[in-house]
Order: sequence, then structure tokens, then C-alpha cells
Amino acid sequence: MKHILFLNLVAYSQTGGIENFSRSVIRALSDIASKSRCTAESVSLYDAESPRYPNVKIVNYAGCKTRFIAFACRRVYHADIVISNHVNLLPVCALLKVLNPRITLYTAVYGIDIWRRLAFLKRLALPLTRILSISSYTTETACAVNGIARDRVDYFPCAFDGATGRGFDNVFEPGTVNLLTVSRLTQDDAYKGIDHVITALKSVMSKVPTMRYTVIGKGDDLPRLRELAAASGLLDRIAFLGFVDDLGPYYEHCDVFVLPSQCEGFGIVYLEAMDFATPVIACRSGGATDVVIDGETGLLCDYGDIQALSRAITTLANDPALRARLGQGGERYYRENFTYSHLCRRLEAIVTNSEPSAT
Repeated sequence: MKHILFLNLVAYSQTGGIENFSRSVIRALSDIASKSRCTAESVSLYDAESPRYPNVKIVNYAGCKTRFIAFACRRVYHADIVISNHVNLLPVCALLKVLNPRITLYTAVYGIDIWRRLAFLKRLALPLTRILSISSYTTETACAVNGIARDRVDYFPCAFDGATGRGFDNVFEPGTVNLLTVSRLTQDDAYKGIDHVITALKSVMSKVPTMRYTVIGKGDDLPRLRELAAASGLLDRIAFLGFVDDLGPYYEHCDVFVLPSQCEGFGIVYLEAMDFATPVIACRSGGATDVVIDGETGLLCDYGDIQALSRAITTLANDPALRARLGQGGERYYRENFTYSHLCRRLEAIVTNSEPSAT
């Protein structure tokens, strides 16, 4: 029986795509271990607290790097497979490989973390590890930029477990056509294109006067987005709601979900919308194209093409039958490819099929 050591920077004390990915991996390890396919333990550098799973030993070091590395070095002698949740842990993984050359290493990569050329020490460690890539775009870019051999990369996309509720009360004004975005609103995330949606709406509103736009999320870019909405004369038709605890009513009752981002590593929010059979609009770039298939599960446009974005929004706003078809196609595609069960099966295949690396 193989023993899995999962190294992660943080899984529970922060929110974000990498953290969601890590939580899914820990849960999946517990489910796999329950079938006696492996034993597993997870060690986090920055978490201080975490939920407990019956089949995974979880150790948290609350930011103490020395203790984190020391624990990993002790436990690597018992491990067959070491999975790291971030390229920043590559030097630690290289050390573990020196201590126990028989382990098989895997490192998860997402987006901007691997789209740029890695620092020297991290590049030195790359040949020691297989890569778990969350999207086709990340795979192509990582291989091109960092010289990773394609046959050392495994496709390991994110997963969404599905919302638990349905039948929510409608949170939108009756008689309106509602556009929704859920995103961080930080200046570092300006590439997500929310300002492009606001700009496009100036044209859309003249054709769809009942259109309303709801933006959920918080961050330091919010003042700029509000100013843009005010300058466009749309502040009374755009609602910036900040953080919302329960997104279900918004996903269920909006007419279109839009996030015209330039460089999503994957884009879990598209799956969240698809879970409710809501049609989506995304850009023809980054990992979003693994999820949003143009004309089948949503509509794609080029990043920064305001006219194309305006046409896509207007088309869906004026065509309920198309919205229904794309929404149903998106829901089906999500359930056939990106549920938690799919992630669990992919991880189990790694656990059961991995052989010790050549020494």
C-alpha cells in the first residue's frame, strides 16, 4: 500500500483557486484511503487550523518554515508519492528527492505561477517532478516557457462539487435581464475584464434597456470600477454587492454569467454558473477555453474586443432559446468532466499507477 505525502502552502486559512484545489485534493486522499488504496498525510506551511478527515493525518505549521521542512524531511522516508501544491515548494521537493530517491514527485501548476520563467533553483528541480496541470493552456505555456517535457505533464483540472441548494427566491428585479460577474476586484486582477463589461454595456443598454449588471466580489479596484460605471451613466443599472455569502440565488436567477478574463488558469466560476445551467461568456484565452466551448457551453470573444463582447451579451439577452441551449450544454459538460468525482478518479489513478522513480 502506497503512502502519500501532500505538501501545501495553504489550504484553509485563505480563499482562492489554489486553496480550493488543495482542499479538494485532501478530501480526495481521504476518500481514496478509505478504500484501502493508500495511506495519506497532509502538511501545510501557513495554515494554523483545518478540518479533520478520518483517513488523512493533517499537520499545520502556521508559517514556521523550519518546522514544516523538518517534518517533510522526517516523513519522506515513509512516502512513496509526494504531491506539492505549488512551484514555490520545488526546492523542498528537490531536498526530499535527495533524501529518498525512490519517491515519485508531483507538482501542481495553475497559471501565472508557471506561465513565467521560474527562478534558477526552481528550474533545477523541475526535471525531478511530474507536473499536474489544471488546463491545456497552462500545459502549453509551462512547457514552452520553462522547458518542461510534454510527456512529464498530466492533465489534472480543477473540480466543483456542485451547489447544495435549488429553488431560491429571485434576488433580481422582476422584468429585467440580468448579467452576473463573480470575481475578486483587486488591482492585480484588473485583467479579469470587468471594466470591459461596463464599457460594453453602454452599447448593450440601448438595445436591451431592461439589462441590469450585478458584480459580486471585493477588492481595491472597486473604486475605479464604480467611477467607470458613473462616467458611463450606468451606476443606477450596475450593482456592486461586495462579498456575498450565498451565491446560489444569483447563479440560479441570473440570465447570463460573464467574466471576459485575459488569463484565467482555469476559471472555477464558469463551472459554478454551469451547475445552474446558466450560459456563460468568456474570452478565447487562458484556461477558460477548457470549460467554455464556443457555441456549445457558452460564447467566446477575444480579450479587449469591446464590440464582440457587446454583441455576445446582446445576443444572449435577446435570445432565451439560445440561453437555454447553451446553459444546458454547459451543465452537461460540467457534470461529464469537472465534478469532484472526476478529480477523485484522476487522483486515484495517480496513486495506484505511479511507480517509484528511477534512482
